[in-house]
Amino acid sequence: MLERPDEDWFASGCLLALVLLLEAGYLALVMFSLMLRGLGGTDPGSAKPGSPPPAPDWTEVWCWGGGAGAALFFGAVFLWLRRPWAASFQLFAAVWAATLAAAAWQRVQT
Repeated sequence: MLERPDEDWFASGCLLALVLLLEAGYLALVMFSLMLRGLGGTDPGSAKPGSPPPAPDWTEVWCWGGGAGAALFFGAVFLWLRRPWAASFQLFAAVWAATLAAAAWQRVQT
């Protein structure tokens, strides 16, 4: 079992900085993939008559769902580091991202 860095403020600060850097990197990856999604999309109106419909686009669902999972993970890490305010923000972000994933799932045309 891992011990909490209670007395060692330097180790606690380093872990906190590492978690924040990981979170910023994941958020940048999600935003980058959502921005690029619009550049490579196909226009459903340009399909030839008789061709099959385009495949459903699950990118938004996967990004928001992954964001919810990542926020839950980071919230658990912040709870382990005894940072309740940061953990509560992460858990709120997880609920928000899960709601957006569910809304995006409803918009996917299968």
